Amino acid sequence: MPRAEGKEADEAEHGGSDEEEEVVGGEVDWKDRIEPAIKFFDGKDLNGMLDDFVQEHKHEFEEAAEAKTDEEVEHKLVYTDLHARYLRIFETELDQFLEGEGCSSAEFYAQCKDAIEDNYTALFEEHQHHWFVDALLASMSYEHFFEMMTKAAREWEGGGG
Repeated sequence: MPRAEGKEADEAEHGGSDEEEEVVGGEVDWKDRIEPAIKFFDGKDLNGMLDDFVQEHKHEFEEAAEAKTDEEVEHKLVYTDLHARYLRIFETELDQFLEGEGCSSAEFYAQCKDAIEDNYTALFEEHQHHWFVDALLASMSYEHFFEMMTKAAREWEGGGG
């Protein structure tokens, strides 16, 4: 039986077409996945959700916000629990965004790794998205979360919230 040729045969053999990436000359066309993520993270929906979380839980950090020195701060279990919940919101939204973009998390993280390692750039130059990946990683760290929450608690105590 003769084998069908062309794109239709490939789609039938592999279960459909992939419009996101085209194979040209045996290579897959690369698509920037970070630029749309920058716009997504700048969006009001995600920022609003995360800000709502901060506003809802800032009172938990009131005691830490009153400490004069780092040595006076007791990092309570509730802080790490809240950080885990914050990350779940963040990661769920990121996963939904990536799915909507037709992008796997592996592909996104590979591009983030390239950006933070300044791959595919001229010698001694920083990748154009290095700043974003750096900020993304920082925003996911416990230290960043703790600093953000204690700042919100201080502003709340001072009548700013």
